[in-house]
Amino acid sequence: ERLVVQTQYTNQNNGFRKLFNYISGNNKQSEKIAMTTPVNVTQIENEYVMQFYLPDKYKPNEIPLPLDNSVMPGTWVPEESVELSGTLIFEPIEAPEELNLW
Repeated sequence: ERLVVQTQYTNQNNGFRKLFNYISGNNKQSEKIAMTTPVNVTQIENEYVMQFYLPDKYKPNEIPLPLDNSVMPGTWVPEESVELSGTLIFEPIEAPEELNLW
């Protein structure tokens, strides 16, 4: 299980830019976050979901809060039965109280 930030989009450049801005300090803590690999992209009908892994130093309650409400923190969990296929399951984490104020 890994912590990620993700966004949904229809234009690939737009999705990457949103996540890159987040790790470049466009978050409530103005914290720069190291970019890690891989970048996950999943297609859901006509939209895509892009995910950036967060460095291992972060715990769910320590993730810098996004300023862009289309960027969401969560966890990535590989399914045991399809781990080799690369299938992903996104499980949102419970949002801190501050996110409900958006």
